[in-house]
Amino acid sequence: SLHICVVLSSLRGGGAERIMLTVASDLLAAGARVDLVLVSATGPLIPTIPQGMHVLDLNKSRVVHALPKLSLYLHRSKPDIMLTALPHVNSLAIVAKYFSFADTKVILTEHNTLSQATSHAVTLKGRLLPFFMRHLYPLADHIVAVSQGVKDDIQNVLNLDSRTISVIFNPVVTSQLLIDSERFPNHPWFLDDTVPIILGAGRLTQAKDFATIIRAFSIVRKTRHARLVILGEGNEKESLQTLANQLDLTNHFFLPGFVTNPHGFMKKAAVFVLSSLWEGLPTVLIEALACGTPVVSTDCPSGPSEILEGGRLGHLVPISDEVALAEAILNKLQSPGSKAESAVIKRYSQETTCRQYQKLIMDTSMRTKV
Repeated sequence: SLHICVVLSSLRGGGAERIMLTVASDLLAAGARVDLVLVSATGPLIPTIPQGMHVLDLNKSRVVHALPKLSLYLHRSKPDIMLTALPHVNSLAIVAKYFSFADTKVILTEHNTLSQATSHAVTLKGRLLPFFMRHLYPLADHIVAVSQGVKDDIQNVLNLDSRTISVIFNPVVTSQLLIDSERFPNHPWFLDDTVPIILGAGRLTQAKDFATIIRAFSIVRKTRHARLVILGEGNEKESLQTLANQLDLTNHFFLPGFVTNPHGFMKKAAVFVLSSLWEGLPTVLIEALACGTPVVSTDCPSGPSEILEGGRLGHLVPISDEVALAEAILNKLQSPGSKAESAVIKRYSQETTCRQYQKLIMDTSMRTKV
């Protein structure tokens, strides 16, 4: 059987981490020997690592500091395939392979729109990332982009050969998701069907632009009694709560932090809202559709338009436009529309996408690099 290592920075609960853990679990179930290599074995997803998966904790606080240990692991263990996610870890993996002298094939996964992420970067390291990626990514055996938009973007920004990049959607819709969606959220608001709940979810960071949801909700409240819940942790939590207080929304706004089961919240919400400035393939949007929840999203690069089929499956609005977002939310509250078809949901199922990963891994392990 193939020996595969999946390298991640941690398991803090981000979309890419959850997705890659699902892929790793599926590969393990398919009979592969799987090592989960973590720069730091921390985060709320640690208890969800399946039995039989070997975990290696590099025990470093920063990705770059993990280089010697990862190189040594590759030199000693010589896995057939190394599967990685997110630019810093992807870059580390390429360099570590070079120093390890191992024949391991490297498959990088890209979960975000690089041009947007770097143009909004506030650190020098973030702005310099494309420079390193331009030199390192061509050395990978293959690259997986989670949407067509992400593929087009990295191909243009990094000047890559399109034949080395495959689009594989995220394995978002699992049997566990559907089970979890039937579990009731432990909060009194969700017991009251008379007041609709508007839901947002994700890391509380600049990219997600939750402030626009709060401002839009303030407009919604002028004509419609409703409540707003935003799930997630992040460095903007305090400022978002402050904004809600300033807009006199304190009694109608709930910020519970990270929740282990967001799908129960999604199932009971009247509308799910994505307000991001940029994305790769927003997992939460697919999860909300799978839960049968009406959705509204910004038409940000990239992913929402692909998922919502240009607006057929949910309203698309311009980024950072609270008036347009409020109008779309009110429209969805008035007429939710039909639920996403099973064929759409199957596109993002664990069965469909993990089979594509298995095929790619098998093909990559059998070929010599051109």
